[in-house]
Amino acid sequence: MSLSLKKLAGETVIYGASTMIGRLLNWLLMPFYIRTLSTYEYGVVVNFYGIIAVLLVVLTYGLETGFFRFSGKSYNENSVFKTLLALLGFTSRFFCFTWFVTAWKR
Repeated sequence: MSLSLKKLAGETVIYGASTMIGRLLNWLLMPFYIRTLSTYEYGVVVNFYGIIAVLLVVLTYGLETGFFRFSGKSYNENSVFKTLLALLGFTSRFFCFTWFVTAWKR
């Protein structure tokens, strides 16, 4: 196996582990959900997972792919990382602030 293929496999495992763990956790909790939650309450859980999936894409702008693309080129990896972190931090704080303000007014 070539070195670049090993590196790709390692990065894929690291990158995909969080998705796999989340889905495994949801699958393991299914018997608990079935025994303890009503249909309405389970619907709330499903909606919550759906909203989280959409927010992860929206709040991160899908930039993980772009980061990997630009970090491997002649760009300064630290500069790219700092710029993305600042942008994501600002917009995430703005979103959370807006959400708390609107939830508090209800």
